[in-house]
Amino acid sequence: MCVVPFWAVWPFETLIISKSHLPNLPVAFGVNGNRTDEQIKQQTDFAAIIRGITAKYDNLFRCSFPYSMGIHQSPCDGDQEKQELSHFH
Repeated sequence: MCVVPFWAVWPFETLIISKSHLPNLPVAFGVNGNRTDEQIKQQTDFAAIIRGITAKYDNLFRCSFPYSMGIHQSPCDGDQEKQELSHFH
């Protein structure tokens, strides 16, 4: 889901968050071709959200609107405790 957080400090800031606990990109989307149907759907949904929000900004400003994106996720070092405490967004 894509929301505008109440703490937004940048103009037009949005936050993409999942409805389930996903600690990092490998867990969310799978790796090495060993992916589940759910991981494929999550990646497709994530891409659709990015495409949708960027298209809305392009249409709002009638130009190719520049954007930057950051990803917050758990370390991908295999530490299970860190993954359980982190949330990908």
